[in-house]
Amino acid sequence: MTHEKAAVGCCSLPSRGCDSASDWNHFGSGLLPRRISGCRSTSQRNGCAWGRSAGFNRDGPGRHQHDDSTGRYRLENIPPGRYYVVAGLVDLPTYYPGVSSANGATALNVLSGTPITGINFTMAVSAGVTVSGRVVQPNGSPAPEVRSVGLIGGSGGPTPTSAVRTDGTFELLRVRPGNYQLLVSGAQLGPQPTPVVVADKDVTGIEVLIPPSITVTGSVNVEGNGLRPRLTIVFSPFKGNGNTQVPSAIPQPNNGSFRAILPEGDYRIGWTNLPAGYELKSITAGSIDLLSATLKVSTSAPPPPIVVNLGVGEKPPWVKVGGKVTRFPLSPPSR
Repeated sequence: MTHEKAAVGCCSLPSRGCDSASDWNHFGSGLLPRRISGCRSTSQRNGCAWGRSAGFNRDGPGRHQHDDSTGRYRLENIPPGRYYVVAGLVDLPTYYPGVSSANGATALNVLSGTPITGINFTMAVSAGVTVSGRVVQPNGSPAPEVRSVGLIGGSGGPTPTSAVRTDGTFELLRVRPGNYQLLVSGAQLGPQPTPVVVADKDVTGIEVLIPPSITVTGSVNVEGNGLRPRLTIVFSPFKGNGNTQVPSAIPQPNNGSFRAILPEGDYRIGWTNLPAGYELKSITAGSIDLLSATLKVSTSAPPPPIVVNLGVGEKPPWVKVGGKVTRFPLSPPSR
């Protein structure tokens, strides 16, 4: 059975259909309370859908409804007149007795003081389905650094998002049909977007794998204790690991230290933005020469700190600046 939330309302006749929020909220005027009640369903085989309809959040007669967890609804304070009963999203409505347009809808004649009951119908156009799954590490345990997930794509409209529970599960509600990409938020290096195809049924069992990550540290040294350039250290993986970005690190200008968070795997160390006048002498991690060997990153055996040694040419790529700072006068000079 589809889990969903949908608005239920009515629009007065004559009408071309309920094509906007203003159409849905057009009730005319009246003094005595009238009531329409019934049940909306999303399945031909089941009774009522599990969900709770959303009110219109507007003041005025007939513009609020009540619903229980079985899909039953109640519209109150409706002025006398002829109406369509409409359920679902404003731009994807279902008309009583279960059609997607006003052409096949059945109008109700609301009389003063006469309740109308049993207006039950099946949703012709779903108000959205549920997309659910888990965010886990390779060992099956939750990934605590992931805080939320979201879907991008589809046919427009609001972007569905969901917080990730402590057990790694998530649930995106009222997702419209379409092709989406599932993204995670909070992981330092999350996986590639997960494609999700949504039709007219709930999508369950999605598993988003977050690879374990290790913090790698290092430092940049310049011979003669020279000025450290602001180069970028790049960690290029030998094998695809699902990441959409290549990890990199920029050394701190005061001490040359840097850090990077890397998923497990083998990496080739590179660099960019090395200014003219500097040259690379060596890159090591303990006894490993990273100019000829790969950096192996593993949670069971983290690599030692990386050391990048730079040399300078005969003419250092910097100059000395000297001068004298004098005290400014306390008051501006007189004119």
